[in-house]
Amino acid sequence: MVGKSQAALKDQLETLTEAGVVARYTYEPSKGTRDLPSQFYGFTERGVEILYEYKYLRGLPIARALYENTRKTEKITRHEAAPRPELPAAVVEALTFEEPDLGEDTTSGSRQ
Repeated sequence: MVGKSQAALKDQLETLTEAGVVARYTYEPSKGTRDLPSQFYGFTERGVEILYEYKYLRGLPIARALYENTRKTEKITRHEAAPRPELPAAVVEALTFEEPDLGEDTTSGSRQ
């Protein structure tokens, strides 16, 4: 989806892992299943602190909305639905936000 080779992505993930920004998380039950991933990359607490420091978390709702509206291949959709390991609580908390009420008209203050 990002237009880079798998090798380039792996190199970037290794660099971010060495810097402590992301970590590789393993979901053990998927290890023996060929069609589902068992290795995932996710932010560490330090990674979230960096996102917060540079105010990148403010863009999270927009980034999520763009991703949700992106056409995905069948393989990507299958991998999105794969069971995942739990992230550290501080990471989950930092990446959680309230979804906006799309039925609310913010220009006039009334509901549609």
